[in-house]
Amino acid sequence: NDDLQLNGLFVNDSWTLQLDAVVRDFQQTHPDFEMPNNNKAIKGLVKKKLGRNRKPEYKGGLTLTNKKNFDEWYNDIPDVNMPLNLTLNLTRTPSGAFELMGNSPFFPINGRGFDEGLDDPKGKTLMNG
Repeated sequence: NDDLQLNGLFVNDSWTLQLDAVVRDFQQTHPDFEMPNNNKAIKGLVKKKLGRNRKPEYKGGLTLTNKKNFDEWYNDIPDVNMPLNLTLNLTRTPSGAFELMGNSPFFPINGRGFDEGLDDPKGKTLMNG
């Protein structure tokens, strides 16, 4: 069945949602990694609809080098990326939206993957560390 199914769990008078995800860790040398964008969101890099494989399809833009490199972000490619399984636990808020449980910064693959331990200029670990 190709339909998306979400299963909510009722815990302590609140709804929680558990989502399984794959995060792909990349080496810092990937051609599309940290391309300059003046810290602004770049819209229109992908087509409006997912492809038949239920993954984003390349449209192109300033922060992407080419379709081959783009496709590496959504597929497991040995020596290019490392897939890491992750479970996200979301809690329903009074407004009905879902948010990640806890108030800590969200760095779900710290200490996993390529473990490069790179830091951003503000001192927060962006990758593994």
